[in-house]
Amino acid sequence: MGEAEGSTNVDLDLKLGISNIYSAQAVDNHYNNHTLDQAKKNLIDGSYATSGAGVSFNTKKNYKGQASKPGFDLKLATERENPKRLNMKNRIYSRKYRTKKMHYMDHLEKLTIAIPTHISNICQQIEETKNEKRSLLIEQHQLKLQIEAFEKDKMIKEVEIGKNIAEMNRLMRELQINQVQAKQHAMRNSDDGLDADNAHLDLNL
Repeated sequence: MGEAEGSTNVDLDLKLGISNIYSAQAVDNHYNNHTLDQAKKNLIDGSYATSGAGVSFNTKKNYKGQASKPGFDLKLATERENPKRLNMKNRIYSRKYRTKKMHYMDHLEKLTIAIPTHISNICQQIEETKNEKRSLLIEQHQLKLQIEAFEKDKMIKEVEIGKNIAEMNRLMRELQINQVQAKQHAMRNSDDGLDADNAHLDLNL
């Protein structure tokens, strides 16, 4: 009867300890990656204390009618733990996927709103560029007409300058001719004066 009571107490303590372990894991969910390994180590060493619930589980307790500490099926705990860890990983992955998808959809929505405005701005820039091109073409045509007018005026002035140069050369030649003729006339007058003086002297003699 005592051995049956000891076995019952052992089973109750094991169940309570396992329940406390999972309760502590639920409270301290940020230690989920190493809780099982730590639980294995503590159980193998012979003791385990939860970090959040304040409950201690001691497998070194002396049980009546039992020579050694109770056994603990780690394989069973691992099989029970893996689905929870898998579900938690799936939830984390799903949450990250939903967040990423939400950000992507938000980005697409912003692009959908921004693209018409961007297209409108581009169309406005194209229209402004066309107007500027038309203005430049008009200005180019005006400059071309002005250049043609300058060329015609230049030709007219070159002709006038040529005429003026020819007239100036003619006048210079006439001046030179007149100067030569004046000198010759002066020399003739001088010779006539000498002849008259000589004739007057001859008459006096």
